Formats: sequence, structure tokens, C-alpha cells
Amino acid sequence: MKKDSLYHAIHIDIEKCIGCSHCIKVCPTEALHIWDGHSNLNTERCIDCDECYRVCPVGAIQVEDDGLAQIKQFTTKVALIPSVFMGQFPIHVKAREVFKAIQELGFTYVYEVEEGSQLVEDLITEKIENQEKTPIISSFCPAVLRLIQVNFPQFTDNIINLKTPVDITATSIRKQLKHKENVGVFYFTPCSAKITSLKAPIGEEESVLDGVINMDSVFNKIQATLNNVTPTVKKHKKEISNNAIKPDHILWSLTGGEIKNLPGTCLSIDGIKNIISFLDRIETRGCHEIDFLEMKGCDQGCAGGILTPQNRFITAQRLRNRAKYYSEYYNENPEESPIYHTDGISFDEVKTLKIKPRSIIKFDSDPMKALRKMEQSQKIEKILPSLDCGACGFASCKALNRNIIEGKADLEYCFVLQRKKEEIGELTSKESKGVLEKIWGEQKFKNNI
Repeated sequence: MKKDSLYHAIHIDIEKCIGCSHCIKVCPTEALHIWDGHSNLNTERCIDCDECYRVCPVGAIQVEDDGLAQIKQFTTKVALIPSVFMGQFPIHVKAREVFKAIQELGFTYVYEVEEGSQLVEDLITEKIENQEKTPIISSFCPAVLRLIQVNFPQFTDNIINLKTPVDITATSIRKQLKHKENVGVFYFTPCSAKITSLKAPIGEEESVLDGVINMDSVFNKIQATLNNVTPTVKKHKKEISNNAIKPDHILWSLTGGEIKNLPGTCLSIDGIKNIISFLDRIETRGCHEIDFLEMKGCDQGCAGGILTPQNRFITAQRLRNRAKYYSEYYNENPEESPIYHTDGISFDEVKTLKIKPRSIIKFDSDPMKALRKMEQSQKIEKILPSLDCGACGFASCKALNRNIIEGKADLEYCFVLQRKKEEIGELTSKESKGVLEKIWGEQKFKNNI
């Protein structure tokens, strides 16, 4: 699928939005602000981290996916499911039972994306052993990659230029099915960031996938099918429908899953706030003793994705139980894996382009204008109270400052400055109320003023 650089899977339903400001307080890149009584999204700053989705009290933050209907466009339909999807089911539910239920939704083939993890692990190991710049940063989580592009552009060179297991597995499957006509490959996603990474891939001009499907939307359909299946109680090798995955790779998408078998000193961090805190630290102090950084935007890794229907802690434990069970039966020469049905994948097929910073902090392309705007910004910074109260509709005084420079806001939006202007007669109470109504909407003041 071709790239759409401004696409975001997260959307705001302004009819539902009550302008409560919960979302602007948690957005790590200050991509949200309140105007006309509802939240607005700055598409250049959004990283699809889903933090706004988690805190919205009225369900106004929504996720747009491709949906099951899209698979009808293809003759051969392939479903790629992450192991975390299997973690939505109890351990007695076998992979082959889930795969069969997915096929009943209309898919021809079903594979787990972690089948490509071994190749990723081998290439990361090689990179660590021959590294020049430390620490190397994992390319697994698209929300983290966008966070680095926006807030920590100096670390973009540290990101390993390597595709993720889902892309590698999809590439291999396409090779395996090259004799088939009209092949469509769809991924069941646990979060919105991976939907965005299909429409606007980072380090790629075009995604190898044809669509992404909300994991939560298909879970109930599959669960309904499984409810009509008598659970199997025998435990033997033949019950494992796809033993091409190494037990450790079942845990790949969880916190610590990538670094389990890597050499050197590796560190795993989850949660956007924790990641920002750590990157802030190494920005000022450095971190040369760390060889590899695995960073996942959600707590517990992909088990904590907003589109996973089950509790993240239960999901993580189920995956650990599954990995333990598989360890008794893993085949060292897996013949079922699509990776082993091809002539191999070259490094050129799995590497990405160099990831570049997002150029969103530039004052102006004209050097003289940029200098004047920079000076103006410094003056505004001294005027604003640095309270970060959010009454102006922006997350912080810094965000208000930035938007004033961009011509999208005014100093009068600051509630503290409004009060000062009222005291010296530069602004009437009616005018002050008018400014607040522009930000928070007239309805909020009809019942209160």
C-alpha cells in the first residue's frame, strides 16, 4: 500500500467530544489542543501512541481500520496474526482451532507474524557485534519511532534500519504464494500505531501489507466460533498447528521479548512516559554502556495495546504459558514456516531507509524570518506565566508559545494575561469571556456565567 504521510488511525468525533481536556494533558508531543469546545489534532505532531484514546471519558477518540469487508477484493486472503492475539484465549484453546475460526471469516491462509523474528534477531545480533554508534534502538514499535522523530530527532541515527517481523513474514509469504493470483495480506493489529504504519510506513515508500484489521473487532466473531468447538484435552505434538515459531519468539511483542537472546548489554523499556524519561536522561548524560534499546509504547508491550480485548497482565501470562508449552515440542527445523518455503530473503529486502526527523520545529525557511520568530518566541516565553494550566486550550505555555509564532493562537488566550489586562483596563470582562468561548465553546458558559 502506498504511503500517505499525514494519515493517522486516530480520529476525533467532535459530536461526542465534550472538550474535557483529558487528552491534551496526556499527549506526549502536545499534538492536541481545545478549540471551539472540542479537541483538535495536529497531524504533524501526532505519533499515534493511543494515550488520548485511553483517557477519553466519552469515547470521542476513535480508531479507523480497514475492516473485514476489504478482504473481498482479493482472491487469496492471508491473515497475519501476532502471538499477542493468541494470548487473548485461554491456554487450552489451540492455535489450530483459532486459525480455523479465522479461516471461517473468509481467509485462505493464517500465519503468525513472529515466524520472521529469527531473521530479525540474527540481523540485530550481527549489528550489535559490529556496531559503531550506541545505543542501537529497536525499530519494532512505530509509536516510539515517531516519538523519536518529533521529540528526540538526534536519536534517529540510532534506530536500526530493519523491518519488523510482520513485514518480513509478509514478504516471505508473498514469495511462497507468487503462483497465486490477487493475493491480499492483512494484519490483525493490537494498536492504532500499526494501522498508521501501514498507511504511512516509516523508512519505507510502500507497505508490504494490503490492510490492517482491528484485533478487537474480530475477537468476538472468532470467540463465537470457538464456543461451538469442543475443547481438546490431549497434549501431544500434533496438536500444535504451527510449531514454526521458537518458544522465545512467542514473547517477542512483550516487554523484554526482543532482547532475550541478544548479546551485549540490552535494556527494555515500556510505556511512553518511561521512554520519554529515559531518552531525556541519555540526551543529557549519554548511554554508551547500553548496546541495544528495546522500547515499546504500551505497558507490557503489545499485550497492553488499546485494541486487545483482554487484560494485558492476563495476556502476558498466557503467552508465557504458551511459550513454556511450546518449548517441549519445538521443531529445530520447522517445515511449516513460510520463511523456509522460499529461497531466503536478502538483506536488501528487510532493511529500511534511514529514518529522518520530522521537520516541525523550524521557525521559517527564510533565515532572517526564522531569526525574528525565534526572538519573538523568547520574548513570549518571558511573558507567559509557565503555569501550564491548560486554560488556553493548549497543554503547556510552551505549546501556546509555539502556536502563537505559527499564527494559530494569540497571547490573549492565556487566562493569567487576560486577568492582568482586565485589571489595567486593556480588556473588558465581556471581551475576556468572548476569548474563552472561542476556546471552550459557548455552551460551557451558558450555564455558568
